Amino acid sequence: MTEPLHQNRPPLNPNHREVADLLGRLAGFRFETTMASRLDRCLRERASALGETEDAYVARLRVDPEARQQLLDRLTVQETSFFRDPGQLEAFRDHVLAGLPPSSTVWSAGCATGQEPYTLAMLFVEGGRDDLRVVATDVSTAALARAADARYVDRELRGLSPERRERFFSRVGDSWTPLPTVRSRVSFAHHNLITDAPPVPAGACPVVFCRNVLIYFRPDGLRRAVDVLTDAVRPGGHLFAGFSESLWQVTDRLRLVRVGQSFAYLRPARPTAPSGPLPPTGAAPRRPAGPGHDRRSVPAPGTTGAALPSVDELLARGEAATARGDHGGAATSFRAAAYLDGDQPLVHLRLGLALEQSGDPGGARRAFAASRSALRRCDADRLSAELGGHSVDELALLLERKLRGGG
Repeated sequence: MTEPLHQNRPPLNPNHREVADLLGRLAGFRFETTMASRLDRCLRERASALGETEDAYVARLRVDPEARQQLLDRLTVQETSFFRDPGQLEAFRDHVLAGLPPSSTVWSAGCATGQEPYTLAMLFVEGGRDDLRVVATDVSTAALARAADARYVDRELRGLSPERRERFFSRVGDSWTPLPTVRSRVSFAHHNLITDAPPVPAGACPVVFCRNVLIYFRPDGLRRAVDVLTDAVRPGGHLFAGFSESLWQVTDRLRLVRVGQSFAYLRPARPTAPSGPLPPTGAAPRRPAGPGHDRRSVPAPGTTGAALPSVDELLARGEAATARGDHGGAATSFRAAAYLDGDQPLVHLRLGLALEQSGDPGGARRAFAASRSALRRCDADRLSAELGGHSVDELALLLERKLRGGG
């Protein structure tokens, strides 16, 4: 029987809770539901591989940095692909790339096994920007080793068109590897967003990519990571986050702006006064006051006083686009709503359904996963009032079916 998703799973045992707290302080991770189960499994497997009891292994983790790093390598999620979230990359290519200052460095934070930085390098070549470079970082040393080795089997080339594969890759045995014109533009470095300073001088990066990383952080880790990322961005530069990663409750140093048909966070050229108090470090994110709440409408780049629509306006636009059969347009509106308020399960659900209809099953699955995550955090009574007679458990079961591929 499927567990109702708005209920928490049984807590970690004391040993595992100690490790979760340790890794939360060191790497910012929050261990809830799926990540908690992953931690349980990894602890058992590592203890068994070392021929130790779990008590002995936990004692080792307290004092052995190498053991902690090996556990982090196993825990981190390395789900990535070439040209992931193509709409966002198209916005970067069409509206940002040409205006980057000469000899700039772009930071790919949380680069996993390297597909994102190599994607950016390909865009540099296609855009005629021979002067640009990527510094790519990750907390996982194992992922960085794979990224630097840069050998990908056929199934790891998803997202890469045949034309780009032929232009930018060569066959090496049963793998593919980027050509020197791509590899030479990327350098890799180990980096922890919680404990380390940016790998570039403060304010040096016109663009930072950190996508689908911040969703794994607990509130205090998220605040620290966003500060580190923002410190690296030059005034007037952009931070591209994952579509389900809303930062409007986290920092007043960034403003959500439209870039082409996508969205990014802008570091204003001049500091702006905070729009309201942020929740204290470690507190749960604030929830909007209600349907009429102003969910941080912000100026769009290149405009004077113009603002992005509110979440309610974006949802209305998305529903209108759906009614017209314009599922791509609906996805654009719902994605913007998810950027502005990532705590509403129904926003992510609508995005997932639109992406499903527009032929993006990978994006749809990520949206359904974000909806499930938001559902675990939400006020079930309040959500029930928004479901039009359906129950929260019915929504949970729908999301389970979607994530299992059952339609």
